[in-house]
Amino acid sequence: MDDKHQNAGVAAAPETGKDAPAPAHGEKRAFVSAGEKVHRWGTYLSIDWLFNATVGVAFAYLTKYTDKGKKYWSDPVTEGFTTALKPFIKDAAKLEKSAGYGNMFMSIIAGGMFTIPPLMILEHKKVKKAITQSLDRHIYGKDRCENDPKFQKAYDEIDNAPKKDFSSGMWARGAALAPLLAVVLIPSTKELSNKVWFNHVEKLSDKVAGRMGFSPEKTFAKLPLAEAEKRWKFIHESVAMDLGLGLPYAGLHSIFYNLFASRKAKKQAEKQEAPIAPISESTVPDLLQTNPEPPVNRPAPRPAGFTQREMPPASFTDRADAAATQEHAAAR
Repeated sequence: MDDKHQNAGVAAAPETGKDAPAPAHGEKRAFVSAGEKVHRWGTYLSIDWLFNATVGVAFAYLTKYTDKGKKYWSDPVTEGFTTALKPFIKDAAKLEKSAGYGNMFMSIIAGGMFTIPPLMILEHKKVKKAITQSLDRHIYGKDRCENDPKFQKAYDEIDNAPKKDFSSGMWARGAALAPLLAVVLIPSTKELSNKVWFNHVEKLSDKVAGRMGFSPEKTFAKLPLAEAEKRWKFIHESVAMDLGLGLPYAGLHSIFYNLFASRKAKKQAEKQEAPIAPISESTVPDLLQTNPEPPVNRPAPRPAGFTQREMPPASFTDRADAAATQEHAAAR
């Protein structure tokens, strides 16, 4: 019985290892372990949401209430938003608020840039795989993770997933932030989001800080009460904006990061796999038309103004070639 009949009806084993193809973007994977899910949500909730909120609010406060921060960041950014929004928002009070919210938003985002290095480290394939395997061993047990083929296939898919580099991360960040910035800048959507979400988060932030022993009077003891309360409100408005938008941002960032990384990997693969057009019989006449005759060694043309006697003597090599040609003709 030949190999073809021998293998008939036998299901092919799932391809594993470095050569196993990764699922295309949007294609549902057959199995995603609990460890990988914990890694994913831990990465984007802890780093991309909570750590981003802490660093972003700190940056927003420093650039708003320090001389250098106002000079090099807050004032220019606010003026830029005022100029950009002026043709669309005619009410002066609403324009001032929208420009202020735009500055707060961009300050939080600029501070959040510090989250990119830890995100890239946690999304590195080796780091992600090591964390996932460690978590899976605690959840499922070591024997099952090492002997069950679906776990090995899931780990191979991590190895073969598209690389998430800096450029993909920045494109994903911009795509995720664009709709959220629009919510903040448009007065009607900002008022609605304040009533539905931001005001409640601000009150909760104020309450939690109070329970922890913080207050405007204690935190800003050296400032007048009015200024202390103004800064206190700014901090909690920033917290509300960051935490309020942070959760949808983390989800959008994860989606776009995977999307842009997959597209980039697909383009690179297409360039590497681009076929070379074979030379067929139909292309031979075209090649002959391009080069109708093979190159032939012909004597160099006689320079103008030289007679036969005035021509420079032929080199030794030229004389030897001529003699060989004559002998070959005589033999024929």
